[in-house]
Amino acid sequence: MADHPAPVATTWSLSFEKVAEKNLAAADLLRLCAFLSPDAIPEEILTAGASWLGPVLAPVAADTFLLNQAIEALHAYSLIRRDPKGKNLSVHRLVQAVLQDAMKETEKRSWAERAIRVVIAAFPHVEHDTRSQCERLLPQALMITQFIEHYQIISDEAGHLLHETA
Repeated sequence: MADHPAPVATTWSLSFEKVAEKNLAAADLLRLCAFLSPDAIPEEILTAGASWLGPVLAPVAADTFLLNQAIEALHAYSLIRRDPKGKNLSVHRLVQAVLQDAMKETEKRSWAERAIRVVIAAFPHVEHDTRSQCERLLPQALMITQFIEHYQIISDEAGHLLHETA
């Protein structure tokens, strides 16, 4: 956390700890968001890829009521913003950096892989009819291409997403 302003990083870290004490799924949701493009995270990637989100977050992402509770828990501590009309989430880049800095490398890879899988699950086959959905998800696809490269993820799904993104 040395790269971040100490008071801000400390405040967000303490807020994150409080959220984790109250709602483990909310904490996992924020960890996932740390590996997504920070602006306009489409909520549908959470539901489309719910099965890839691990034992705590997966059942919550599959249930609209529980997902709303997790989002509200993060919003209450100003860790996430929600645009209910656009059905998007946003997280400050510094929050992402603070969260990633606090993780061990194995945990970073695990969350990066989950982010990759949820974006792959939501990204449609590129056709004229799916253009608007592809455009909506493109920032997320571009972000995870960096993690695919960084972690040397070699899979049919990753290759398919890279192809569709291109």
